Order: sequence, then C-alpha cells, then structure tokens
Amino acid sequence: MDVRAVVVNYNGGTEVLACLDSLLTCGLPLDVVVVDNGSTDGSDLAVEQTAGVRLVRSPRNLGYPGLNQALIDLTGVDAVLVLNPDAVVEPGCVQALVQALESDPGVSAACPLILLDGGYREVAFALDGPPRASLDLLAVDGADRWHLTGPKVRRRWAGGVAWSVGDGSVLRTTSWHVRLRLQAHAPGRLTLTSGSHTTTVDVGREPVEVALDVDGPAVEVVQNAGSVIGPHGVGVNRGYHQPLSPAFRTGVDVPAWCGAGVLLRASYLREVGLLDPRWFLYYEDTDLAWRGLLRGARYRYVPQARVRHAHSTTIGHGSGLYDVQHHRNRVLTVTKNAPEAEVLATWRDSLRLVGQQLRGDVVARVRDRRPPEPVLTLRRLQGLAAAARLTPAVWRDRAAVRTAAVPDEALPVLGRWTDPAGVA
Repeated sequence: MDVRAVVVNYNGGTEVLACLDSLLTCGLPLDVVVVDNGSTDGSDLAVEQTAGVRLVRSPRNLGYPGLNQALIDLTGVDAVLVLNPDAVVEPGCVQALVQALESDPGVSAACPLILLDGGYREVAFALDGPPRASLDLLAVDGADRWHLTGPKVRRRWAGGVAWSVGDGSVLRTTSWHVRLRLQAHAPGRLTLTSGSHTTTVDVGREPVEVALDVDGPAVEVVQNAGSVIGPHGVGVNRGYHQPLSPAFRTGVDVPAWCGAGVLLRASYLREVGLLDPRWFLYYEDTDLAWRGLLRGARYRYVPQARVRHAHSTTIGHGSGLYDVQHHRNRVLTVTKNAPEAEVLATWRDSLRLVGQQLRGDVVARVRDRRPPEPVLTLRRLQGLAAAARLTPAVWRDRAAVRTAAVPDEALPVLGRWTDPAGVA
C-alpha cells in the first residue's frame, strides 16, 4: 500500500522535526509532505532541509484544511496518513494502521490510540464545605503539562484562564512539583493529596497559594481512541483524559476519526471530498467524518497503533480564536450534515448555553458581589454570529452532502452510539 504522510505546520519548532523523524524512521516507505501555513519561527526552513520531506508553502495561513494542498492529486496513493506537527508515531504504528485497511476493504479510516505525551501523576481535591461548594483555580505554576478532570470542572475567565473545581476533582501533571493559586466562594478546608503527600489549607475569598510535591505512580493518559459525535453535534474524544486501561485494548468501529492522527483511504477522500476550508480550525475532521458516514463509510479504532501527542488542555484555552471557532464550527457541522429538526435543536441548545454562561459568569457573580466575567459569554455569541453569517452558504451545500446512502436514524451520531468496549 502506497502511503502519503501529511503534516500541517505553523511555527512547529522542534516538535515538527520530531514528528517527521518518527515518520521517516517508521519502517515503511512514506511520501512525506509538510504543508507550511506561513511559519515565522524558522521551522519551515528546517523542514525544507530535511531529507525525504517535501515542503508545500500555503499562500497564507489556511488553518488545518491547508493540508488539502497535499491531497488534491492522489494519483498512485492508496492511503493518506494525517498527523499533527506535535505528535509522533511509535514503532509499528503505521504498519498496524495499514494492516487495518488492507485486511478489511470496508474500512475507510484507521484510528490509532493517541496518548498524551509523558507520564502523569495525580493531585486529588477534597473540599470540606457546603454541598455546592467549589473553588476557583486561578493559576497552576511549575507544571510542564497538566489537565483537570472530575466533577464541577469548568473553564472560566478571571483576567485570563481560570477553572472552577470541586470536591473529587483531579489535576494530572507530568511535573514533580506544582504551585496552585486558589480562591473559594465560601470559607472551607481543602485537602490536596498526591500519592503519599497530603497538604491541607483553609480557603476563602482571599486567594491563597499552595505548593505541593507531586507523588505516586505515573500513568499513561488517553487523548483519543476514535471520536464520537454526541448530542447536538458535540465532538468528543473517545476515552478523553482517562488513564490507559484494558478497555482500550479492544479494536472497535467508531463513529468518527480525529485529525491529530489517522490513516484515511484515498478512495474515501476521492468520493467524500476534502476538508471544508471554511472551518479553518476545529470540527473540520468531524464534518468530513460525518459526510463519510452518510455515504456508508466505516472507521476502525486500532489499539496496536500508538501515537504520542504533546497536547495539553492549556493549549488554545484563553484564545479567542479557539473559543469562537469551536462554537461556530460545531453549529455549522450540524447545519451541513444533520436533519432539519436536529439543526433547529442545535441552534436552540447553543442559545441556551449562551444564557447558561451569562447566568454563571455575569448574573450570579454580580448577585454575589463579585466582578462579572462576560468574556466567554461574548465569545459564544461571536461564534454563533459567525455561524449565522455562513449558514446560508452551508445550507445550500446540504443537498449534495445529504444524498444519503444510509438513513439518519441508522447513523452512529448525535448520541445514538453505544461503545461496545465500555469506554465511557
């Protein structure tokens, strides 16, 4: 099978070079192409000097759909491996993905197990306070990579990115020592536990700083084991932020694939089309996967194929581009691919979420005599306004997209899919 590997680069630094090295030494002959979206950090020049790699320069920053420039002519190509510039393939990964396509002609995309790069240790939050008590996590210092999971975890704005966390929440990090800046809505007692280390501190309306040694066994954490299209078109990384467990060893058909790492059959791209350039960033993979489902495509998760991704939840968070594009493109993806009733329901749900954000970040804070935080509410509104401007053109595309070989009710989308391996 002749495979073309395509990487989109924008100021990828040394990470894109590590990505290319993993492809060039994977053990299979690959046609490696890098599409550069106007890098200014010199990474484009370093890529240009890398033997065995072709560089394609975009006329401007085209976002992730810039990779279309390497897909327009697929003559002699059987499959396309798409990989993020901050990801590396482990030994045997590409071979396992190729085998998945060769062994089952009905599979259009082979999805690897994408792991967050590094070993993660946990810091658990135990908050003694009123039943609805939560904390504002204002800063995490000293942590190289980290993410939050658990009940009441919600991103918010406090002169920048902050998080609401509650009892039972967990911080995972690759670092051995962290400093947290915390603030509580009501006085309480916080216990932070990491392995054998425990720290207890009183919290209240005045911010406090807590230094903590991170202890315990390091675990591998999943970013993506195939993708899911949830209610109202919400794109979900299957297994997102879960510690690697035996449940991920089972290969299953999944509803969608993740653009951070996937092997796509070239015939699938010829039939379904390429990434929609209007999406620019986020949900462009969900849109293309959904279009394929309407034509009977199947996507297979291949647990033997592993990709390491230097991804962190701090990446993009706080960026207006991230927030606006996420809200805009989810609505547009549903508008293009879903039945009319679901399009209307998604728009209503999006407006409901704006109201929910407004109540939490503005109304409730004013009532509680705290400064309002309208930033995220305004960004949701900007995303919906941008979606509304594009909706007439996207709606016209529906006729061509929804020439369905598969009826809507049979598609594993909009929350109708049950995971056969039991991965939540």
